[in-house]
Amino acid sequence: MNEIILFLFGLVTGGFIGIMVMCMLQIKRINDYENLLIGKDNESDVECPEKK
Repeated sequence: MNEIILFLFGLVTGGFIGIMVMCMLQIKRINDYENLLIGKDNESDVECPEKK
């Protein structure tokens, strides 16, 4: 019985962590795309002199 409880706990915890990581990656991808559309640099809002 104890093994089943530990297995279910690991399954639920792993599912939450997996979903959380996938959501974070999706949010980063969307933000990068929005920054590309409005012309911002991905690293910072300050213009680098080397890029001019």
